[in-house]
Amino acid sequence: MFRDPLKKPMESTQLIGWILYVLIVLVSIWATGESLSRSFKIPLPVGYFVGFIISSACAAFLTIIKKGMEQRFALKIILAAVSFLFVWMISLLTNTHQFYLVGTLDKIKKDELLNAKNQIENLRNNGLTLFDQGIRDFERRVKGLNTSLQSEITDEGKPGLGPKAEKKIVEIEELLKMQVTRLQATGTGGAAIRDLARRQANLVYDLIEQKSRTFQIPREEIRQYFAREEDDTIINQLTLAINEFSFKDMDVIDKTLADAYAYYHRTFNFIFERIEFIPEHDLDIEKYRNNLPNTPESKELEYIANSFNYVKKNKEFNQPKFLLAFAIAFAVDISAFIIFFFMALPSSKEWD
Repeated sequence: MFRDPLKKPMESTQLIGWILYVLIVLVSIWATGESLSRSFKIPLPVGYFVGFIISSACAAFLTIIKKGMEQRFALKIILAAVSFLFVWMISLLTNTHQFYLVGTLDKIKKDELLNAKNQIENLRNNGLTLFDQGIRDFERRVKGLNTSLQSEITDEGKPGLGPKAEKKIVEIEELLKMQVTRLQATGTGGAAIRDLARRQANLVYDLIEQKSRTFQIPREEIRQYFAREEDDTIINQLTLAINEFSFKDMDVIDKTLADAYAYYHRTFNFIFERIEFIPEHDLDIEKYRNNLPNTPESKELEYIANSFNYVKKNKEFNQPKFLLAFAIAFAVDISAFIIFFFMALPSSKEWD
C-alpha cells in the first residue's frame, strides 16, 4: 500500500488515482459518519472516524488482494475478499441510508407537519362531535332494548314481566349502571298489560335521560380544554414551520413536530378518556389513535434499521428513491475501489 521513497517518483497516473480516490472516499466517509451518528446517537466526529476506519479497512483488504494476485496466493485472496465484502456491506448500507435521507427527509418532514396540523385541527373541530356521537350510540342501544322490552311485556304468549322481559331489563341495567324498578300490572286484561308496557318503558326513558345528563360534565371538560391558548399556539407553530420550512433549522422543525405529536396524543387521550364514560359507544378509538404515530416517522427513519420497513410501507414513493440512493452509494464505493485498485496502488515491484 505504501511506496519505497528511494525508488522513482510516483507516476502521474498513480498520483491522479490517489487524488480521485481521496476525493471519492471522503464522500463515503461523510455518508457513513452521518448515518452512524443518526442511528446510534454518537457524536458526529466519532461517526466520521468509524467511517474512516471502514474505508481504510476496505483499502487494506484491496491491497492484500492485489498482492495475493501478483503472488498467486489463493488463500490470501479468498480471506481478504471475504473480509472486504463484509466491511463493504457496512459501508454500502450506511451510505445508502444517508443518501436516501438526503433525498427524502425534507419532503417527509414537511408532509408530517401538514398532516399533524390537519389531524390536530380535525381533533379540535370534531372532539365534541365525537363525544355527542358516543352519547347517541349509547342512547340508541338502550332505547332499542327498551323497545324490545315493551314487545316482550305485550307478548300474547307470555304477557307481563316474564323471563324474557326480565332478561331485557337486566341488559338495560348493565348499560345504565342503574337499577330499574319492576312495575306491576294494575289488572289482568290486555289494556292493563299495554299500560304496564307503557309505564315500564317510560320509566326506562327517564333513567336514560338521567344517565345522559351525567355525560354533560365530561362534555363541558372537553369544551373547556379546547378553549385554552395552547391549542392556538401549537397550530401557529405548525403553520409557521410549514410556511418557512426552507429557512428553518432542522432542530426547530424536529421540535415542532415532537411538540405537535405530543399535543395530539395528549388531546386524544383527554377526549377519549371522557368518551369511555359512555357505555357501549360504537366509536373506533384505535382508528383515531393511529392517525398520528407516537413518534414522527422521519425521526424513526433516522435509525438505519427502520429504513427498510419504512420503504415497504409506501412503495410507490419510497422504492424508486431508495433504489436511487442505493445506486449512488454503490457507484461511489465501486468507483473509489476501482480507482484505488487499478490506479493508486503500486505494482508489485514498488511494494515495501
